[in-house]
Amino acid sequence: MTHEEERARQIFCYLEQYPDFVRSYIRRLMKDTLIRDEIVNEFSMKKLIGKRAVEIQSDEGGKPFEPAEIWLGRCREARKQIIDYLFSINYSIDHLKQLIVDHSPEIESEFAIKMKLDFDFHLDIEKASTKVLIEKMNYFSSLSEKQAMKYQYEMRELKIVLLRRLITEIPEQVNITERFLSMRDVHEIYNRFIGTGKVGGKSAGMLIAHKIVQCAVEEDSFNFNDYITVPESHYLGDEVCIDFLDFNGLLRYRNQKFKPNRIIEREYEKIKEKIRGGRFPDAIWNKLRALLESFGSKPIIVRSSSLLEDNIGTSFAGKYDSFFLPNQGTLKENLHALGSAIKNIYSGVFSPEAIIYRKRSMMQYDYESMAILIQEVVGARTGRYFFPHIAGVIFSENPFLWSKRIRKEDGMIRMVYGLGTRAVDRVGEDYPRMVSLTLPEMRPESHEDIIRYSQKYIDVIDMENNCFVTKSLQEILDEDPEAANVFIHSVKTDDMIRQAVTSVDFMHNPAIITFDRLLSNTKFPKIIRAMIDKIKKFYGYELDIEFAGNIDKNGNFRLYLLQCRPQSTSEELQPVEIPSVSSEDVIFSCGGQIPSGKVENIDYIVYVDPEQYDRVGRISDRYETARLVGRINAYMENHVSILLGPGRWGSNNIQLGVPVKYSEINNFRLLGEIARMKSGIVPEVSFGTHFFQDLVEAGIYCIPIYPDNENAVFNTCFLSGSPNHFRSIIRSADHGRFENIIRVIAIDAPRKAQLMMNGKLQKGLCYLGTG
Repeated sequence: MTHEEERARQIFCYLEQYPDFVRSYIRRLMKDTLIRDEIVNEFSMKKLIGKRAVEIQSDEGGKPFEPAEIWLGRCREARKQIIDYLFSINYSIDHLKQLIVDHSPEIESEFAIKMKLDFDFHLDIEKASTKVLIEKMNYFSSLSEKQAMKYQYEMRELKIVLLRRLITEIPEQVNITERFLSMRDVHEIYNRFIGTGKVGGKSAGMLIAHKIVQCAVEEDSFNFNDYITVPESHYLGDEVCIDFLDFNGLLRYRNQKFKPNRIIEREYEKIKEKIRGGRFPDAIWNKLRALLESFGSKPIIVRSSSLLEDNIGTSFAGKYDSFFLPNQGTLKENLHALGSAIKNIYSGVFSPEAIIYRKRSMMQYDYESMAILIQEVVGARTGRYFFPHIAGVIFSENPFLWSKRIRKEDGMIRMVYGLGTRAVDRVGEDYPRMVSLTLPEMRPESHEDIIRYSQKYIDVIDMENNCFVTKSLQEILDEDPEAANVFIHSVKTDDMIRQAVTSVDFMHNPAIITFDRLLSNTKFPKIIRAMIDKIKKFYGYELDIEFAGNIDKNGNFRLYLLQCRPQSTSEELQPVEIPSVSSEDVIFSCGGQIPSGKVENIDYIVYVDPEQYDRVGRISDRYETARLVGRINAYMENHVSILLGPGRWGSNNIQLGVPVKYSEINNFRLLGEIARMKSGIVPEVSFGTHFFQDLVEAGIYCIPIYPDNENAVFNTCFLSGSPNHFRSIIRSADHGRFENIIRVIAIDAPRKAQLMMNGKLQKGLCYLGTG
């Protein structure tokens, strides 16, 4: 017997373990493989089968004109032999085993049987389906320790391929995940998967951070598992997004990123409506229904987890949406809300904000697809409301040093009571608590301003009305007076703030959100500092981490990691020298929480007059002001320019600032936030908001300006009296009424405007002079 014949015999014997109808199906797969790889074609296969049938007939002494059924039987036998022989001389027995494993789901479905699969072979790991890789991993897990030793390198390769297949292909993250995620972890992630593809950047960052925290090392100061975990999470793979677009005939929009910005902006609403009107394939829809049934009536959050999110230097912070779903309706209503949330997130891939951001970050050539993270909302029930007791963002590096005792490397937290939306977005009339991780009780505001800058409104889920709402602290406490917690709330007595000692204090004094006792009387700051130091050590980058948690009446807390990404930081310059200049050359001075840096040879100052903006009565005109700033921003692409205006740039409250989007200010080198005493508009320490992340990544400074402070200089005559180039840039008679609101001041040579800022001295000066 030749070597080829022996291999053919092995294949024949291997197939004998299956029923005849399964063997026929497998040989059909073998024949299709031979034809696909152009080893034979249908015509040559028929000739070989006919020739072999004649040989069999001759060997058996058969007559030329036997009955047809005998001839057909010999043809069937010839077909088996030819397929087995051709397969044996072109492929290994391992290839056959993998072919069977790969197609086992369709065989089981076709014949309603359970296949007995053999994984004792060398798998082509890169080509195998994810399901097959998981089955192979289960096979390795079933082996004894001694048996597994001989497969150790194959097991490592399998694990890395699964990590790349399910979680991330970024080399730095693959290195970390291989170290900290076990085979059991990979299996758990796969079991919580819907569809195919990857979990996306947001999910990957959360999983990696949690596994680093879970892994005990000698230098750990605490058993982090006692304090830190992650919410129940499920993953809609990124390939579901592509399949959804294909299923609804929308794949043609994948090339939007290569179109001019004006076309992207013009076509977005149409694309968004088409995506919102699409439907999911039944297989995905049924799995989403099953997932909702498993959650029961727990509130959930649907979060974007794009493949490009949370990467180094490009966080995509705030570019894609998240949706809180109270989940208190009927299953049909809840499922409709879940589907709508997913489709809204999918539509965000084509939004001008996201695409322009990708272009600016040189990522328009990168493959982008959207995975979805579906999680149980962290929180507790308080009366009719559901919310966490604490939520926010932790930063391993703090560039805003509000005291000489605080160092950049100390890190900080930006935290709120209730859902974390108020920690990451620039909301209207509220402020988060800013905390230095090494001096947690040292506040950036003066003692007399604590009440003014304390959080007053809480974002919560209304479980009875099945909606997301914002309530005042007093409304929450009226709903459930027992919600007052001495570790979260302080009390106001006269005009003073003091820590509450017992809940009795709240019976006679108003509660104020401070977190003072949590910061001073628990391990919370030390655990946070130790945790972020540990994650940073293995990540190798400065980080920011979103979290939420609950605190009981004894100060015990449980925190949930929601997101971990490399922190957006700009290269901080050495302290800049502030020159002495003539008073008539000063345009404005600034102080307080400003970074070190400079903007030299400024060509244009765009000034939105706070008093004129305050007089704008129509809401539509306030939004139109933002759109006009955006048009001026486009003009500034090749100029050095700064933008000054009232209150908070990017605020979602039009009373407290101009509601611009990132794409409407991205060409300015600095945003100045002007606070006038008479307007009541006060800039916010905005470090950590999604809007601020964009500014840092783009190298745009953001500073507060207080014209009415005793030692401040603000040259209103220069800003309001200089020639206004608004009309020459906007070129529209329809917008003449905005000329008094928006002033575009050109700084002519030989002297340009210069801006110098010294973060250590907390001083800055903008003046006319030479660079």
